[in-house]
Amino acid sequence: MDQQTLRFSLILIISGKPQILSLSVENATCAQKSSVSQWLKCEVEGNPLPKVVWLSPSKRLLEDQGHSLHSGEWRRTACVPYLKEEEDQVITCRAENSEGHAEKDFPESEDVRMIVIVVSVIVMMLLSAVFIVIVIMCLRKHRQKQASDRGAELQPVYSEINCDPSAQVNSMQSRQNNMDTGG
Repeated sequence: MDQQTLRFSLILIISGKPQILSLSVENATCAQKSSVSQWLKCEVEGNPLPKVVWLSPSKRLLEDQGHSLHSGEWRRTACVPYLKEEEDQVITCRAENSEGHAEKDFPESEDVRMIVIVVSVIVMMLLSAVFIVIVIMCLRKHRQKQASDRGAELQPVYSEINCDPSAQVNSMQSRQNNMDTGG
């Protein structure tokens, strides 16, 4: 009997929406022959390999689409010159393939930062209010305890003082009689 060897080859292809892994300003050069000192660098991944498109604040394509390098089977790194006069403008890196797209702005939106700041301030105010309420309650409790302690120490003493002179004479006579009788 002949032994037959069967060999199978299986290729699994998984498609994936693009993702932006990083977006930052780099001082290193992305192009071999360039006088630009700073570059906006966007690293993306996806399958099929995404195309990187750079957008201006008005979401229009930037004229200079820069340079794009493969940095892995499903990764791409794209760079555009980052000029000082563009620092106040938001530039968007957009990765596109047949499965979809992803976008990230540089610099990041001020809206997110503002929301974080506002929420932090609100939380701090609420914690401060809770702290103040606790301090007030403790002070009241302490004052009540002091008042009750003072009340226990100083109890009023009641005595009968008789200012009627005839009652005093009668009281003295009855004491004298008690002494005379031996009682």
